[in-house]
Amino acid sequence: MAGFGCDERTVADWERRAGAHCQAVHEAVVQQGQVEMDIGENLDWIGHAIIDAEMRLICGLPPVKDPKIPFYIFDKSNAHRAGNPPELSKGYGDAYIDGYLKLWRLK
Repeated sequence: MAGFGCDERTVADWERRAGAHCQAVHEAVVQQGQVEMDIGENLDWIGHAIIDAEMRLICGLPPVKDPKIPFYIFDKSNAHRAGNPPELSKGYGDAYIDGYLKLWRLK
């Protein structure tokens, strides 16, 4: 990225913000009935999975082959769970948080 005059952290932040905006727009158009359904991923859950995978490698454990991050289908029956207006990483449930905290022996 240095060749383009950008730090890789800046580009990663742009990518994260663009993805978050895109997810919120998609969930909003489902809520408004403009599209029938949309598939979403919980970015907070993905963040937990990345931390878990990296910490395993740092500790010399085998790499995670399948982090089990689910997709969620939003349609008119459940799009309200994302909030109104839709919020990033809302509507997916939060059981994964306790799961990671127990796995990491923080709870």
